[in-house]
Amino acid sequence: MIRSLTYVFTALTAMVAWVGCRSVTTDDAVKTTFVLSDTMLNTVTIDTVKMAALPDDSRELPAIPSCAVVLDKTHSFVMVFRDKYNVAAREVKVLKAANGVSYIDTGLVPGEKVLSRNQLQIYQALKSYRHS
Repeated sequence: MIRSLTYVFTALTAMVAWVGCRSVTTDDAVKTTFVLSDTMLNTVTIDTVKMAALPDDSRELPAIPSCAVVLDKTHSFVMVFRDKYNVAAREVKVLKAANGVSYIDTGLVPGEKVLSRNQLQIYQALKSYRHS
């Protein structure tokens, strides 16, 4: 069952506005994704997950800017961007963070896109929608 709900939020900056939110039922759980307005899309930064070697190790892991990680109590999340109609929160396990880069143990694969600016506002709106 797909439910649609339109929200208009004024974020911390007065120029940010939401256009919608919808829930999609999958096999394991109900996941909520956001639809970004063109205004909001212009205020976010999108980074691509890349493989990078750990500073003191020869292993390569998916790496993202540390500012893309949203900390919520004891969990770490990133906002995964597919297109303006599909932005979802995903829990990740950060193995190490150094020099502004977070090395992800589980939760992301190379090539995915994550939000690294204004992602906290999107996460908080998504969280408040889930609890309403």
